[in-house]
Amino acid sequence: MVRLSPTWENNLKMLKKYQKILCCPDDGANVTLEGNHLECPRCGRRFSIINNNFIEMLPPTFPEWRLSKDNKGNLKTEEGYKDIFDKEFRWYEKPGGWGDLSAANPGYRAFVKSEVERIYEFISPYDEKILADISGGVGNYSIPLSESLKAVFHCELDVESIQTAYHRGKEKNMFFIRTPYLKLPFDSDVFDYVVCTDTLLRGRAHELMLLTEIKRILKNGGRAIVDFHNQRPFYRDRFIRLYNRKEIASLLLDADIKQYEIYPFGYVPSVFVPSEFFYSAMNRIFSFFVPCQRYIVVFSKI
Repeated sequence: MVRLSPTWENNLKMLKKYQKILCCPDDGANVTLEGNHLECPRCGRRFSIINNNFIEMLPPTFPEWRLSKDNKGNLKTEEGYKDIFDKEFRWYEKPGGWGDLSAANPGYRAFVKSEVERIYEFISPYDEKILADISGGVGNYSIPLSESLKAVFHCELDVESIQTAYHRGKEKNMFFIRTPYLKLPFDSDVFDYVVCTDTLLRGRAHELMLLTEIKRILKNGGRAIVDFHNQRPFYRDRFIRLYNRKEIASLLLDADIKQYEIYPFGYVPSVFVPSEFFYSAMNRIFSFFVPCQRYIVVFSKI
């Protein structure tokens, strides 16, 4: 049983205001708020609302990643995501999930906090701005970013991860949407900002589809902040597709993204950082003689 939070009435007001941007994942029709659920006026499908800010909105089938047959590592990952998609929703008592920093080393915790601070630099706080965090995990990015925005939509498929994010951020100005990221239940041209980290790493076709979906939900003049893992000597991971600047630029061009900037980010390997306190200084030193670990890409929809 989930207890209603003190912000119940505020969440309800927010949901009434923003329901118009939510769409049925079956047919794309705008849903309507009917008591304790959202309903599609076209197909009649209902989506239960928990505490006015947690909604499960899954399409009928899992959106395929269209990976090449030689991408064996991520073909296996895709099968895992399909199993997560098919998993029946239920509440967990134990926190955890993707991006859970309680089990991370000090270097990775500092990396995430540093990336959040970098993303802040690309956001202009304003009372009416809204943001979507795509594949948001346990909320390491969406929850702190919510402090500067009118509303944040945290999107995640994994049941354990989104529940952890919900319990961490349910008192805030946030909505939690359980959804696969290649078929988001949003109308087009609705978000001022879209954030997507550590997700554009499965394969070129997958990345192209995700960039296209991010661009679709972004307003004209809106801004998306995403990241890619950089190619670097001696680093290989069969589950992570690495990209250099030229490949990123080519991918953006194929997604019809013309206005963008690419920023190198993160130099010191997290395993070398003994404490979060030392991260910034070590990162500056490493930046002189090693390539960056990731590229942050900021693009606008025009």
